[in-house]
Amino acid sequence: MTDVLSTRGTHGAEVLADMMRVVFEPLVDSVYEQGGFVIGYAGDAFNAVFPSEQDSGQVMKRCLSAALKMQAHTKSNPQVSTPYGEFTIRIKVGIGFGETRWQIFKSINGKHASYWFRGESLDGAVLGEERAHAGEIVADPVSYDLLKDVLNVSRVEECFLIQEILADLPAPLLLSPPKPADDIIGIFFPESVTRLPIPGEFRQAVNLFIDIPPSISDEALIAPFMETVYLLQEQYGGFFLRPDLGDKGFNLLMFWGAPITHENDVDRALNFILELSARTRIPLRSGISFYLAYAGFIGSSKREDYTAYGWGVNLAARMMEHAGDGEFWMDEEVARRAKKHFNLNLLGEYHFKGFKRGQKVFSLIGRKNIVETVYQGQLVGRSEELKALESFVGPMRSGEFAGAMVLKGEAGIGKSRLVHSFQFSDYFNDFPANWVVCQADEILRLPFNPFTDWLKKRFEFLEGQPDEVNSVAFARNMQELIEATPDSELAAELTRTSSVLAALLNIAQPNSLYESLDAKGRYENTLIALSVLFRAESLQKPLILFMEDTHWLDEDTGAFLAYFARTLLAESEKQYPIAIIATQRPEGDSVRMMDEVSMVGIRLGRLSSSSMSSLAENILGRPITNSLLALLDTRADGNPFFAEQILRYLSEQGGLVLDTDGRYLANEQAENSLPTDVRSVLVARLDQLTQQVKETVQTASVLGREF
Repeated sequence: MTDVLSTRGTHGAEVLADMMRVVFEPLVDSVYEQGGFVIGYAGDAFNAVFPSEQDSGQVMKRCLSAALKMQAHTKSNPQVSTPYGEFTIRIKVGIGFGETRWQIFKSINGKHASYWFRGESLDGAVLGEERAHAGEIVADPVSYDLLKDVLNVSRVEECFLIQEILADLPAPLLLSPPKPADDIIGIFFPESVTRLPIPGEFRQAVNLFIDIPPSISDEALIAPFMETVYLLQEQYGGFFLRPDLGDKGFNLLMFWGAPITHENDVDRALNFILELSARTRIPLRSGISFYLAYAGFIGSSKREDYTAYGWGVNLAARMMEHAGDGEFWMDEEVARRAKKHFNLNLLGEYHFKGFKRGQKVFSLIGRKNIVETVYQGQLVGRSEELKALESFVGPMRSGEFAGAMVLKGEAGIGKSRLVHSFQFSDYFNDFPANWVVCQADEILRLPFNPFTDWLKKRFEFLEGQPDEVNSVAFARNMQELIEATPDSELAAELTRTSSVLAALLNIAQPNSLYESLDAKGRYENTLIALSVLFRAESLQKPLILFMEDTHWLDEDTGAFLAYFARTLLAESEKQYPIAIIATQRPEGDSVRMMDEVSMVGIRLGRLSSSSMSSLAENILGRPITNSLLALLDTRADGNPFFAEQILRYLSEQGGLVLDTDGRYLANEQAENSLPTDVRSVLVARLDQLTQQVKETVQTASVLGREF
């Protein structure tokens, strides 16, 4: 129905919304007339509960009476007529009996909530529905035992197909429609839904179907899981009604694009599932699709839900069912939109139930690292330096402390670029390392400031979130590290100093060690806590501490590096696979740990003419003439960053032309108008930007490269 009516635009959506009401209204009325109520809808299905206070047999008859009336109505009204054709409606029903439990999940800040129902009664009803065919009612063994005196049945595996009713069933009760609780409805439904001016519309939607392992479906475990879901929903958006325990197990259906659309809805959805998996440490599996869907209300006047449904939901569900633990499958359209920012893997073509054609399926591997977009093109002219770095970290392969290396060179010479290329080189294919990247700041030279950003990422600290949210994330990550640390003394010290590390993130822990210390004690224990943390991390995976721009290092961080080096050398019987790499400009002071540990140094000099030629070809996509190379050698003095700015300036000004051999050269006018130094080149390039972009560049210059 959705497929046919989606071609009819706005009117098709109105017709579909009306048709859903026509279909569901009498079915839902049948439930409420017998004292039951609808829990909620899942696409073309719904669950209803009939509370049993005392007489189980009588309430079971009421349930059966509702089911019979539903089937009778559908069989007498099999066709639904619309301006765009008639559609056949058939239903199947499963009934069950047993304990029914409910639970409300709340976000940590109390602003959002959802619920679920579960128990033997629902399990039995789902089992019966799975055994039923269209037009049938199937009872599970427990409900059949309560009804067997009034039924003729036939066996359907372990269940019972109802063939004939042998006694009168309860008459309908006087309908008393439920009244909405206006004061709390905003907690369960966002305002974008409660104030939606139309019943439904067709929208392009991202569908994310998440399967959660049964091992965490206990009430005590699912509550913190849902708190994480709400936390990430505030960050990445997305809409969901409630967790579902149905024929597909325990799962969560989320969608982006309705009721609110963002240009980056695919990115939001993929970031959501990656973060959810990382934060919960649960081997989730999911299916993700991007399809046209009907987004709107489904149900009856007495009980309705806002949802999105169509082939996209079906495809996401099928992919989820086929994915392995920890796998996130996606369709071709999601992959096309995601490939810029995420690493994907083509799995091949799959044939799913309900789809005539094979579907190309991709798996989500992870985000592309931010720094991958910072440096473009290939590193040139630094092969010897790369070999020196490989040799330097070699002792880590034997579980030993490699020492410290300082890369010195003027601004723009490529110190950070060299380390970046090393970090993502083939050297680490068989030797994965944990890179702790800490950048000193020219302006914010606060105590231990270079470690703050890494600590936030490590302990899942989110700016703008309530203190209790960040405190819970910190405690969970810290406890996991403590439990995974094989050295009992180190684990005990990590436990003792955890509040000191929390203080670096401004997370207060009342009555803790940190709160009891004076200023000197806090400083000394901060040195200890950071040292213990890095040593514990290295026992999980070899650790490379990359200190960037140490010419701006604050005094306390410099003191820590010296203390850290002494600590690593103090206990010869204990070895830690750690290496320290630092970058520094020539005018900077030597890193203070130089007196404590053997220091390896690399001085990055100017690029040779041949390397400069390769760099230019890398940037421009074509070789350059000797005259343009001579210009670069003169103006850039072998500095790769300066050379890049000159080439981009000439390109933007139309100052590059091709000679007869297809090589770039600078025309005479552009060469004569080229600013005299790199600062002038940068100013000239910035002057061409709009005011808004200039302001953004100024922001970037304050916030640093990661911005």
